[in-house]
Amino acid sequence: MRNRQHGIALFVCLVVLLTLGVAGISASQSVSLEVRMARNGHDGDLALQAAESALREGEELVASAGFDPAMPGFYAVPGFDAPAPWSRPETWGGASSRVATSLPSVAKPPRFIVERIASWVNPDDGVGVEVLRVTSRAVGGTPHARVVLQSTFALSHPGGTGSRRAVRLSWRELDAL
Repeated sequence: MRNRQHGIALFVCLVVLLTLGVAGISASQSVSLEVRMARNGHDGDLALQAAESALREGEELVASAGFDPAMPGFYAVPGFDAPAPWSRPETWGGASSRVATSLPSVAKPPRFIVERIASWVNPDDGVGVEVLRVTSRAVGGTPHARVVLQSTFALSHPGGTGSRRAVRLSWRELDAL
């Protein structure tokens, strides 16, 4: 009986081991890809949170201190032919933009700029209104995840006594610069 065995069991075992090895390698690559996807999602969420934080900080700064185009990161209305300050990459470095309070775990602190879009005073009640645009740019845990947010809000200046009131008119996410 022993003379008839030609190693078929060994061959079957080797095929099964090879199949299990390929399945294990495939599963580990799949898990590795899923981990990278989760990290990138988390990185994007960090960038979004940092950009929203900088946006709020810019709005609160203008609502409390007012708009002064002499301050760094503050811009008057650009002409029709001039590109918007937020669309130029050089705006986001140096004194052209303001550094916002950084969140933990982000690669660089978020930055923001403020632009005056329009302003007027109602002659009937003396209430002044400014329409302002705040643009923020932030990165996540790595510089590769970038988010640019923009909000437009109205800031009323009551005539006589009273406090300023800010109302957000719109919010949008721009393509990352």
